[in-house]
Amino acid sequence: MLGAELLLDAIGAEALNGTAHKQPRFVNGIAEAAPGSQVLFRGRDAILRVRDEHVRSLERVVDQRPIRVRDLMRPPVVSVERDAHLAAAAYLMKKAGDSALVVVEDEADLKPVAVITDTDIAAAVADGKDPNDVRISDLPARRPITVPPDETAAAAANLMVASRIRHLPVVDDGRLVGMVDIVDACRGLMTN
Repeated sequence: MLGAELLLDAIGAEALNGTAHKQPRFVNGIAEAAPGSQVLFRGRDAILRVRDEHVRSLERVVDQRPIRVRDLMRPPVVSVERDAHLAAAAYLMKKAGDSALVVVEDEADLKPVAVITDTDIAAAVADGKDPNDVRISDLPARRPITVPPDETAAAAANLMVASRIRHLPVVDDGRLVGMVDIVDACRGLMTN
């Protein structure tokens, strides 16, 4: 039951909760919805009407398909090659308004080989390294953890939490197709 707003009209009933009940209006033998409501069910002996605002709530409940990574991902705005300097990566991140870049072997292939984050750059600077002298390939190599576009937002969030990362490159058939981060995954979880 959806609460007090749910209206059930019993055709031919004299009383509902001990009071006389107005019969639904019929047009060509079919009961009409009252203004501001919709008929969800017409049976032989009953009509189920729900106010319009609750119909919208029911539609959200009915559409419970899980949110997928493809629904949340953004296109890989920028990607860098392994021989780029950290300063160039920092510049690209700032310009893109993002906190991570996907490192690829070459722009044509788009096969991710690493992810560099603002945390990686901050750690290099904290270690006294000059971002203009250090190349991405000089950083410790870590194979990127990726996710396919058909994965659910919940699975992507679980993967990020379990791996202690904030960014997942989205890969389809070995090619980089997007990026999803922990904020995107949380947005997907809140939508569900």
